[in-house]
Amino acid sequence: MDENNVLAALERLLSYNDTLEPSERIRIVSISTGLRENEAAFHRLVQQAGEQGILVFTSTVPTLTNPPFALREAAYDNKQDLDNLDNIVIGEWMDEFLQEHSMTREDLVAIRKERDAEMGFITLYLPCGRRYVASHSSKNGYIYDLDWGLSWGTPLLSGLAALALQVNPELTNYELLRLLGDSITTNKHGLDVIDPQLLITLAEGTIL
Repeated sequence: MDENNVLAALERLLSYNDTLEPSERIRIVSISTGLRENEAAFHRLVQQAGEQGILVFTSTVPTLTNPPFALREAAYDNKQDLDNLDNIVIGEWMDEFLQEHSMTREDLVAIRKERDAEMGFITLYLPCGRRYVASHSSKNGYIYDLDWGLSWGTPLLSGLAALALQVNPELTNYELLRLLGDSITTNKHGLDVIDPQLLITLAEGTIL
């Protein structure tokens, strides 16, 4: 990936957004990457986006938001039960790591959460894999994809934020981030995940 392309795209988006009427301006941008070689320039553009009222979600740990989220990869355990938050798990891709460090999944979750809290991060597991997604080979179809990564989870987080804004367009970025954090629930596996129904309920409850 050419990092300069990402920077150029974000610069063009900010320039375009600045020409729009207030009611038509962009509120959310999802970028499924972080930029290492151009980190300082990337952070400056994200800050400029915030000054324009744009919330930028990135596939970084932590996210470039305030407060920051520590994103973690998870997946659905059963494709027949995708509405069940308890169906979100840390999959078999962590087996080798856990065995090498003589850890259980419960140990890993607890250690991550403690470290995130010390750093002021909000722990958040995203169902990145074993999901139905828009097909890349047909115009109107969907496929069940086993692949995963934070680049898959970041658009999902952005979509949840967009749903909350659709319910309540008057939310500020600070309020939106707070609602995302307040809608996190711990499932039976100890994973902190966003409850979409709770998020929408909270967004509706903030309407004056």
